[in-house]
Amino acid sequence: MVRRTTVTGLTCPRATPGWCVRGLQWRDRAGFPPASVEPSSISTRRYREAGVRPRARGTAYGARVRRTVPQVPYMTTRLGLNERGSDRMTSRVMLISPAISAALREARFDDDCPLDESGLRLARAAAGILPAVSALSAVWVSPTARCRETARALGLDAGSIPGPAGLDAGRWRGATLTEVTEKEPEALAQWLTDPQSAPHGGESVRALCDRVARWLDETAAQITGRAVAVVEPEVVRAATVRALGAPESAFWRIDVPPLTATELSGRAGRWNVRLGRQLGAPHDM
Repeated sequence: MVRRTTVTGLTCPRATPGWCVRGLQWRDRAGFPPASVEPSSISTRRYREAGVRPRARGTAYGARVRRTVPQVPYMTTRLGLNERGSDRMTSRVMLISPAISAALREARFDDDCPLDESGLRLARAAAGILPAVSALSAVWVSPTARCRETARALGLDAGSIPGPAGLDAGRWRGATLTEVTEKEPEALAQWLTDPQSAPHGGESVRALCDRVARWLDETAAQITGRAVAVVEPEVVRAATVRALGAPESAFWRIDVPPLTATELSGRAGRWNVRLGRQLGAPHDM
């Protein structure tokens, strides 16, 4: 029940700390009067007997008197921002898939095939779209020939760091998807449906996703600002799966066209994804 006290003909609800009426100022929620409140020489005893304080000097009737409360940098801490609101704790990684190559046109498990003339030409044409290397915190390049040539054509090869390798396809490396389907249909079906399986003797999809997730965590700890990585399409798929917290079965449902940029922003364990945008003209598959 709400208790009420009548003072000089005015009824004030005692259940509303800090509420003011006509010259009467309640104590704050902690039970203390505001620091700026000074006792009045008029009816001071009646105010005290009623459990209230007179209004602060220079304050209009009915106005609240605010106390100075130290501000806790809650949002700054949660968002990873410094006092000026910059993103010094936020990592931005742009994952660029390599340009078109003969292996990609033939749906062949990568055998370190270089770019073809069309892919090299389109990669060179897209060089002006990306930020300068001097503006980047780091540049990673996967060890395959097509990733190295794509990075060189984009002007990103200077000072690059070896990036995560693509999926190890084991004995299927260099074979086309049609050839594997004819020779090992059951093994191929198992590999496409079970993320933990590696019937080719190489790396499973789950192992790839875990490896790329560890690389992302290390990346977030090493850089501040923007970075670029030219990596294989399966690395982009694995990074997207882990960044979104999606099941590993979604790996095969993510399409990564040649020479596209997928952007990840955030911190270790929590990423936002901007799906691939085409760099320059689309490839003719």
